[in-house]
Amino acid sequence: EVFGSMLRAYRLGSKAEFTVIRNGQTFTITSVLAEAPKPEQELEVYEDVAFEFRARDISFLDRVRNRWNEQESGAVVSQVETGGWAAVAGLQAGDLIQSVSGQRVAELKDLQALLKTAQDERLRQVILFLKRGIHTFFLELEPKWPEKQ
Repeated sequence: EVFGSMLRAYRLGSKAEFTVIRNGQTFTITSVLAEAPKPEQELEVYEDVAFEFRARDISFLDRVRNRWNEQESGAVVSQVETGGWAAVAGLQAGDLIQSVSGQRVAELKDLQALLKTAQDERLRQVILFLKRGIHTFFLELEPKWPEKQ
């Protein structure tokens, strides 16, 4: 509680010095203070109505929880509607979508654009490459598009 209050007294980007005692030896560590990462609940969520799932960008906690390094990219599935196209294909909350039909997903906006293209072109198959835990694999979605009016 006191430590957190002391840190908040510094401005973002400023340097803070910490005195550390380890094994009887004292030394100083200097650190530049960075902004706290956004919590998952504050990240933008994309809802795909056609495939019936929601996704968001990777959070700091996702990286810690899944041991993903900074180079790991994609969009994290946050919710899958039961009985929807995504659920039928086997998509699960927590999956990391890394590509759509061979096109890389670096972040949420890429996923949005690629799924919109799939819907606009009424693709017969949409193939997702994803990571679940330590495994990577492909999921094939085969939507039945409504008749054009």
